[in-house]
Amino acid sequence: YEYLDSLHNLPRQYNGKGNWQNTPTILRGIRLMLKMAGNPEEKIPHYIHVTGTSGKGSVSMMISQILRAQGFKVGLVTSPHPTNIRERWQINNHSMSEKQFAEIIEDLKPVWDNYIHNANYTFPSMTSLNTIIALYYFAKNKVDYAIMEVTCGGKNDGTNVIPHKDVAIITNIGLDHTSILGGTKELITENKSGIITKGSHVITAEHTPKLVNIIKTTAAKKKALSFKEVDTDRYGNKDGIIVKQDWTGLDFKIDGVVYHLNNLGYHQIDNARVAIEAARKLGVSEKAISQGLLATEFPIRFEVVSQKPYIILD
Repeated sequence: YEYLDSLHNLPRQYNGKGNWQNTPTILRGIRLMLKMAGNPEEKIPHYIHVTGTSGKGSVSMMISQILRAQGFKVGLVTSPHPTNIRERWQINNHSMSEKQFAEIIEDLKPVWDNYIHNANYTFPSMTSLNTIIALYYFAKNKVDYAIMEVTCGGKNDGTNVIPHKDVAIITNIGLDHTSILGGTKELITENKSGIITKGSHVITAEHTPKLVNIIKTTAAKKKALSFKEVDTDRYGNKDGIIVKQDWTGLDFKIDGVVYHLNNLGYHQIDNARVAIEAARKLGVSEKAISQGLLATEFPIRFEVVSQKPYIILD
């Protein structure tokens, strides 16, 4: 871990225009590293890519558990980590072990040393290194699906080196990372829409017409298989879908089916709607969807860890 953390101190040099964290140059450097590591990203058969201003972590965790309930071996990369860095990389809901972490760093150390001395690109960010670790780890363990949560934006985020996506999800659009992505929601939408690739199912919970149009137009231009704007109700319960809610979670009804979430808040129902839509596009059974949502835990997302006294981690 100390070796990995020390790479953060390497200088990042970029002589072009704009913020270095939002340029294609970063992706070129990551692809070179992956080539040096044997192109692990090409050995993973299925990908789900999730971006958005909020909700992407929860959506990723839900889809991971749903696919696991269907019987798939699922890799999940998410951030931040609640306790230690190994929690960023999970397979079937189990964090990377200390032994696995040490072995992977030992495997990748020669790649990074070679890159430092011989590559003509700037050294990628720490989050990009986390992506490389994830892809190497998932390929080594032969996962069926890899669920990749975007760190910042989409188009030039380190996770966008993955070669294809079964599903590309844009949860919603807000004014986040404006110094990197641009100062308007339109510019941010264009950047996040950069995760869309040919043959992917595109899903969004954004409802602002001009932003939805940007996403939909990009999907058509990239020849996506489908586009779906999921019906959500982020600021209330107008359609009466909440059946029950207490400190242990909530029950909600969609299309006559009652689902349970181990979390509170209308926003998590919206996230669940996105996860359900993604699962249906992948042909997952309704039974697996229910089981997956029931099994999902949400660390540090309005997590109730005690009721006497009330202690909530968020």
